[in-house]
Amino acid sequence: MPLHQVWSDATTLEVEHARLTIGERLGRGSFGTVDAVQVDGASLALKRISLVGTAAHERARVVAVARRDFRALRQLVHTNIVELLGVVLDETDSIGLLLERALHGSLRSKLDISPRAVVGEE
Repeated sequence: MPLHQVWSDATTLEVEHARLTIGERLGRGSFGTVDAVQVDGASLALKRISLVGTAAHERARVVAVARRDFRALRQLVHTNIVELLGVVLDETDSIGLLLERALHGSLRSKLDISPRAVVGEE
């Protein structure tokens, strides 16, 4: 079964934070963190984009724009693209993207270790 069908209503992108079981930290970047999570039996990745320092009125605008953008991004389904499966918008200090878990690690780490193995010879 495709991961986007894990939830009974696959058109609903928003997932309450209370449904998540947070696991290990998978990574940290300039804009936030990525953690392993379990949601309704599915093993996913939660990428949190920090909103720390964002005013309340600005946060409301960011969340409204994010909802619109997430609906568009949800349409990107391809074997070479990590699938966006949902969003977590009920945390005050971040917006969360629920993503298909990349079991072989990040592209960045693969490029750092062996760029030729990823992009080949010139």
